[in-house]
Amino acid sequence: VIDPGYTKSISIIGGGSGCVITQSGSAKNTFEIGTTAVTRNLVMTGFSVSSGASSGHILVIGSGATGGLVSASINVEMTQLNTAKSILYCRSEMQHNSFYGADWSVALSHTVAPVDVSVAGTLFNGNRFFDFRAFNATATPFFVIANTNTTTWLVGNDFSSIQAEVCSGGLISITNSKAGMFSHIDMWDVGG
Repeated sequence: VIDPGYTKSISIIGGGSGCVITQSGSAKNTFEIGTTAVTRNLVMTGFSVSSGASSGHILVIGSGATGGLVSASINVEMTQLNTAKSILYCRSEMQHNSFYGADWSVALSHTVAPVDVSVAGTLFNGNRFFDFRAFNATATPFFVIANTNTTTWLVGNDFSSIQAEVCSGGLISITNSKAGMFSHIDMWDVGG
């Protein structure tokens, strides 16, 4: 659990391509960030994460109205093998974060969105997902981003230079959003 409150910065830097964090614990999340207060200026790079068939989510952002993640830079390869858990699971604030430069993949028979965001109001804005590969979302879109408040908007989220492979469930489903950018997206081996 990474929950330092309003800390200026935190860095988790691995030793490169051979550095792997493997989560095999039953129903345990790999990283829980900003669960009771907003975490700011997080950097994660230089390693990969693999979550086992009975493990929890890989990256949980917040747990409700009090937590969140702001101004993070995350460049980590992530593989989720539990078909009922997400790579990124968010239920609270995410503002101005960058997720880039790595493969994000799930088991072929996945039943939930690999990126599952559900917030009320203007809590998911200015986030960038770019220059990475999304792999194996066959039952749902890879990104499901829902604003449960119909009178406000999610603003300025950017999805660019994404290679989606075997994503027959689609790539992006986003509700109550405006001023987003979708560019340079390739869909490979979509199937049926």
